[in-house]
Amino acid sequence: MVLRMHIISYMVVRSACIDAEGEPVKITEEQVVYVSMLARLKLEPHDLGSFRQELSTILEYMGMLEEVNTEGVEPTFHAHSLTNALRDDVVESSQSRDDALFNAPKVIDGNIAVPRVIE
Repeated sequence: MVLRMHIISYMVVRSACIDAEGEPVKITEEQVVYVSMLARLKLEPHDLGSFRQELSTILEYMGMLEEVNTEGVEPTFHAHSLTNALRDDVVESSQSRDDALFNAPKVIDGNIAVPRVIE
């Protein structure tokens, strides 16, 4: 729940992380209620203060990130530069049916028998 709240709050109030005087914006409890509504989270009244503090801390951090000079830095979409981490499909022999059913607790007509789940 907290992670979802962090992500939604980042999207909703990212542009408002620094005010006109260059100071970090402190989020209000009304904004916490609004963001929780957008995230479809039900917050108890006693949780509003702690979420307000957490979201304000996130906004302060976002303000610090806004100050970082990223000119000439190419955007990173993934931490690894792998384009395809999957192996090529190769046809190989598979396990025999008898081997696959060897440890099954009950076999009926060459299939694993399991207890009925739906009546």
